[in-house]
Amino acid sequence: MKWLLVIAILIHIGSANAQHSIRYMQLGTGMGIPLLNMGALGFEFASRNYQRYEVMGEWMEVRENGYQTILGGFMIKPVMYRKNTSSLRFRWGTGFGTDFTRFLLAPILGWEFSLTIYQRMKLTLGNRNQLLLWAPRAERWRVVLDAGIKIPLN
Repeated sequence: MKWLLVIAILIHIGSANAQHSIRYMQLGTGMGIPLLNMGALGFEFASRNYQRYEVMGEWMEVRENGYQTILGGFMIKPVMYRKNTSSLRFRWGTGFGTDFTRFLLAPILGWEFSLTIYQRMKLTLGNRNQLLLWAPRAERWRVVLDAGIKIPLN
């Protein structure tokens, strides 16, 4: 019985120190289909088991017709692969915002690869797949390839 208690305490101590709680400000840009430009700003923080959360804001503009959207939202990023200075994460969440004429809601799915370069700064390469609900029919589905940098705040 005493050994069981000692093992439980050791497991708890190990799990409490396993995650570094680094918070990041994320700046990103991207291009997508249909031909569009994207700019993004986010705040990312950690939880247990290397899972991360992001509060994000993004602006997108379609180059052909000037259709613009501004979205804010929340993303959950569980880790799929992690080794030394790199990680691959699945990201999913929701965004809500406007196209300056109506309210928009967008489920978001994708992935993110990050590589630590200098003193916890990270380069990121990712993908976002969005379905804009209540948007004009030609603008509903978006596939974006984005790149960015994460700057540590602590």
